[in-house]
Amino acid sequence: MCRRTLYALAFLICSVYADPRIIWLYNYDSGSTQNIVPVENGAKLHVASNDNVTLLQNIKIDAGLGAVSLDQVRSIADFKVSSNQLIITSTLDPPTSATLTGFIYVTTAAQANDNTFSVTTVDDLKTLSITSGKSTSVVLNTQFTTTHIRPFNAPDKTTYVTNVQQFG
Repeated sequence: MCRRTLYALAFLICSVYADPRIIWLYNYDSGSTQNIVPVENGAKLHVASNDNVTLLQNIKIDAGLGAVSLDQVRSIADFKVSSNQLIITSTLDPPTSATLTGFIYVTTAAQANDNTFSVTTVDDLKTLSITSGKSTSVVLNTQFTTTHIRPFNAPDKTTYVTNVQQFG
């Protein structure tokens, strides 16, 4: 009885406290067994990838309302999670999956419901304009390389920011 209570308490603590997550696509192939990723119900998904659309069509994610391919998720600005877990499946063979450079960014539920929080995926020249007072903006950068393996001293992603104008 006591052990069951401890498990329930540990589960409750873990499910209440959550951080944003980054899920690397190269970790998922047809032989993957760790396909369930815990997330907060009500979070939002953002796909940052310059991988071939055909490859993204072979990776499906179920966020509580049925499986959707990653190329579809990428085109939906506010893809909301309706479950406390993501189920990721792939039909890609391991060598092909190993070449993927994209990732899924998962917000927290609080961030998803915060009007001052935004996520922007940069895949080309972009102008960001935030008109509200205090705000938080996460910028996701796609990686313009053909492999996720890079020199040890290379940055994970880079974004060049210019002409920052802050008023108020």
